[in-house]
Amino acid sequence: MFTTLKLPFLICLFFYLCYLFFSIELQPMPWFDETFFASMAHNYWLHATLVPEISATVMHQNQVFIYGPVYFVLTGLSFDCFGFGVWQFRIVTMIFGLAVILIMMLLKKRLVKQSWGTWDMVWVIILLTDPFFNLSLHEGRMDLVALFFMLMAIYSLLIAVEKSQNALFVLVGICVALAVLTTPRLGFIVMACGAAVIYLWAQQKLNFLQVALLALPILVIYGSWIHFCGGLNSFIDVYFAHFDKSGTQDTVFNYIGADFYIP
Repeated sequence: MFTTLKLPFLICLFFYLCYLFFSIELQPMPWFDETFFASMAHNYWLHATLVPEISATVMHQNQVFIYGPVYFVLTGLSFDCFGFGVWQFRIVTMIFGLAVILIMMLLKKRLVKQSWGTWDMVWVIILLTDPFFNLSLHEGRMDLVALFFMLMAIYSLLIAVEKSQNALFVLVGICVALAVLTTPRLGFIVMACGAAVIYLWAQQKLNFLQVALLALPILVIYGSWIHFCGGLNSFIDVYFAHFDKSGTQDTVFNYIGADFYIP
C-alpha cells in the first residue's frame, strides 16, 4: 500500500510546494510584526545594526536586542541573494518551516523505530494543511526558525545519547544557542531539555565530559551575545527594562511570556 500511495503523495507534495511558493507574497497581507521585523532585517542588511527603521523615532534609534540576531542574519542573507521584498523576507520562514516537518518525521522514526510508511505520508499532509501551520509558513516571523533549531537539538541529543558520540553533544549546544538567539520564547523548552540532561547525568547515562561539551557552546555563543549587548548590566537592562523606553511595555511581562501566555 505504501508503494501504491507513494507516487500520488509525491505529486500532491509537489503541487503543495508550488502553491506555497507562488502564494507566499499574496497572503496574508503584511501586518505589524512582519513590517517591524522586516524593517530590522532591512536595517541589518544595509548597516549591520538592528534598528527597526519603521519605528526608529519611537525607539530613539535604539537597536532591539530582545529577539537575538539569528533571524535577522538569515533574512539579511536572503536580501543579499535575492534583493529586498515580501517573498525574499518570508522565504526564510517557509524553508525552515518545511524543515520543521522533516525533523519531526525524523524524530518520530527514531522514537518509534519504524521505517517510512503510509501513516507518515498522512501525518505530513495533516501537518502541512493545518491552518495555523500553513499561515505560519507564509508569515515573516522567527518562530519556525527557532523551532527548527530546538527540534534539531533534541534530535541530535537522542542520537548522541544512544551512540555516545561526543561531537554530537557540541552540535546540541550550538543548536540550543541558535534557537534562543532566534527568540528567547523558547527558553521554557530549553529548561525542560536541561532538566532531562541533568536527569540522564544523574542516571549515569551521560558523563561529565558529554555534559560539558553540550554546555560549552551555549556558554560561549550566548556569552558572546551578552558581550555584544554591552556586558551583563546592559544585557539585563535589555530584557527587564521597558522595551520602547515609554514605560508601557516591560519586556519580560509582555514579550517573553511571564503572563503565562506561551505562543
